[in-house]
Amino acid sequence: MEKSNDVLHIVMFPFFAFGHISPFVQLSNKLSSHGVNISFFTASGNASRVKSMLNSAPTTHIVPLTLPQVEGLPPGAESTAELTPVTAELLKVALDLMQPQIKSLLSHLKPHFVLFDFAQDWLPKMADELGIKTVFYSVFVALSTAFLTCPARATVTQPQKYPTLEDMKKPPPGFPHTSVTSVKTFEARDFLYIFKSFHGGPTVYDRVLSGLKGCSAILAKTCSQMEGPYIEYVKSQFNKPVFLAGPVVPDPPSGELEERWATWLNKFEAGTVIYSSFGSETFLNDDQIKELALGLEQTGLPFFLVLNFPDNVDVPAELNRALPKGFVERVKDKGIIHSGWVQQQHILAHSSVGCYLCHAGFSSVIEALVNDCQVVMLPQKGDQLLNAKLVSGDMKAGVEVNRRDEDGYFGKGDIKEALDMVMAEVDKQPGKLIRENQKKWKEFLLNKDTQCKFIEDLVNEMTVMAKGSIPKKVSWKELEGSCGTLIPKRNLNPPPVQHHPWQREQRQDKDLPQGDLVPFSGSSSKETKSSLSLKDAKIANLKAALQTSSSEPVEESGPMMALRLENEELKAKGRKDELRSHEEDLRGSAFTSHITSHDMLIWPWSGCERKEVTDATTAAGTTKSWRESEAFRWLVVTTKPLLHGTTRGEAPRTGQAV
Repeated sequence: MEKSNDVLHIVMFPFFAFGHISPFVQLSNKLSSHGVNISFFTASGNASRVKSMLNSAPTTHIVPLTLPQVEGLPPGAESTAELTPVTAELLKVALDLMQPQIKSLLSHLKPHFVLFDFAQDWLPKMADELGIKTVFYSVFVALSTAFLTCPARATVTQPQKYPTLEDMKKPPPGFPHTSVTSVKTFEARDFLYIFKSFHGGPTVYDRVLSGLKGCSAILAKTCSQMEGPYIEYVKSQFNKPVFLAGPVVPDPPSGELEERWATWLNKFEAGTVIYSSFGSETFLNDDQIKELALGLEQTGLPFFLVLNFPDNVDVPAELNRALPKGFVERVKDKGIIHSGWVQQQHILAHSSVGCYLCHAGFSSVIEALVNDCQVVMLPQKGDQLLNAKLVSGDMKAGVEVNRRDEDGYFGKGDIKEALDMVMAEVDKQPGKLIRENQKKWKEFLLNKDTQCKFIEDLVNEMTVMAKGSIPKKVSWKELEGSCGTLIPKRNLNPPPVQHHPWQREQRQDKDLPQGDLVPFSGSSSKETKSSLSLKDAKIANLKAALQTSSSEPVEESGPMMALRLENEELKAKGRKDELRSHEEDLRGSAFTSHITSHDMLIWPWSGCERKEVTDATTAAGTTKSWRESEAFRWLVVTTKPLLHGTTRGEAPRTGQAV
């Protein structure tokens, strides 16, 4: 199935863990309903289960992969569900050995995009060689990327060293001001996992960072309504397009709830039952099971408790050992203790269920909210710890169980206190506010138009990026008015300056147009949105402009032009009280005394293209700055070599943003 100019074709390639596979499946179902062709890569042993999760559609196909033999990896074990945490690390080894297989498949399929996961850090380079664009699909909330796996995190301590436990308690430099100001010791200790290497392979942090830096675009399973500050921080860290899939609300389940569970739930009043489950791959220890069970019992409310255990264990014996003595007999009339799979969405949708006590997996949180259940979170590891902070702190739509700082211990009283807050003390704060916010988020998530638009916008953005092309070259006169305003320059390509390690080696791109530019078709300096299809053309324009000299006179300086254009926009909107003068706008800026009318290039640009701009301007020995207004963003490139320090009032070093 080769790519067509008319139908978007996407390869989905999640890691071999169903906590990752499920979000890829959910997004695939949404995309296929919008006419997108999907090729879903998964290990052959997972294919039948994935097939049952995917919507039946002629445009969706499963591509089974063959895992190579890896010493220590049991034959037939092709997902983390069948492995211990230690042996599951070998799946990354197997994945790395699959590169020839993946390259052969991509060469044959020729998709427009590959959506890949955290572990395939080698994929962007491979796909680029094949002319295929790549999108890093983060199945975690943007808060996780911002707090854990951004470039700023690696610079907390000395270069080339990973952060310490104390470092991980605090957000990275530049982190936005939100409710997340620190984490507990046991949480920071858990985060250190991403900096560990197994079997001589890259760390999770290195894999993620390499994938995020190398991809064509980043796709996040979130929205600005939920995570605006974190999304903007991620954009600033990676300087590339960040697409938003929205929260990807699952479709309502089909079929009916199993009769035995429906009969039991029907005995209780609406909204009184507590459902508690921690997923199929999160296992509580004996002490945690005991305190959880006692906490549920002490609420006096009916509950449905699901406890899962690793494969190949005697489940009845495990339950008998872990549960408090006499517990099963005491709660037989109002409590269910179950191990194994259940129809979770059906149970949450039952009218008698009013609360979901879970591990804070974000899909579980979304399921709770859309089914009008209060959310009480007892996170166990990784992104769950940050999900709980997002929901309880920023969204104020749930409660996190209080735990001891050093080791994360919680007791039955902590469980009862959290549950009472949203199930008993409903007229007191903060329980009252949490319940109010829960209803607001439920309405937002169930708004079909809003959720559909997330996917429509995503399809449109990816289609535009996939079809991006560079039109024919035109003259400077034809270019004016469509590619920004070119301010003539004196010394566009100065020779390398010695003794300045911050200045990169100069290079010449022989393929770039000389004297002519390549316009971004139909665009103008007044466009209100950047078009991703024009990105390559803009980069070519910029590089060519930086290598083209002129001695034509100009009537106003670059900073004055950018300021004038922004003020004209404000006047047109009737916001004259917001107009700024040259002095107050540029006070203390390097522009004030160092930039003249012959040293500027004013360019309409998009913040999502900053990486490419940085590469182009640095290669040309120039300096850039960014000016933003409500309607559009201007790139201001200085073309005069600026070789001074970076203190206030001095020009910045070459290649450094003002």
